[in-house]
Amino acid sequence: SLDISWCCGIPRNCLSAACKRLDQLESISLDGIIDFNDDLVISGALDGLKGLKRLSVAHCTGLSDVGLERISLHHPKLDTIVLDHCTISSKGVIEMGKNCPNLVSVSLKRCALVHDDAVAQLAQHCEIQKLNLNGVKHLTGAAIDALVAYRKKSLESLDVSWCRLISEEALGYLCDECTVLG
Repeated sequence: SLDISWCCGIPRNCLSAACKRLDQLESISLDGIIDFNDDLVISGALDGLKGLKRLSVAHCTGLSDVGLERISLHHPKLDTIVLDHCTISSKGVIEMGKNCPNLVSVSLKRCALVHDDAVAQLAQHCEIQKLNLNGVKHLTGAAIDALVAYRKKSLESLDVSWCRLISEEALGYLCDECTVLG
């Protein structure tokens, strides 16, 4: 496990070189590292982390769907990802859901470009147990319907705070149907 969150000023080539040597690393947290962006991902900065299972890149605003798709293609064993405050959209989340079926924990807090279709993709194709959708403002009851349809026996934790388009009725339905939701 390596946590270098908010360590700004790390030269790009150092991060790439370190990742190539840490091939047994299972968890890395790069939160708030502004230089962690699509270009760095495309250049193969994380490719050496063959056993990567957990990735946190919250507040890495230079990461978009392009970088997320590359990450998901090269790290299909991911079971946890934190993308809070990133500039990703449904497109990137959908690709991640297709490429990383082992995902059990996903955080998309304040990812304003994510919609119901992305949540449905994650619910249908991944083993989601924990899902943070706090502040994902375009979500509606359709996201809840997908979670109930595909994850009602496995969803343990869900944060839909500040999702104003999800009705009280949809939340009641979720609570009634998801038997392990705590």
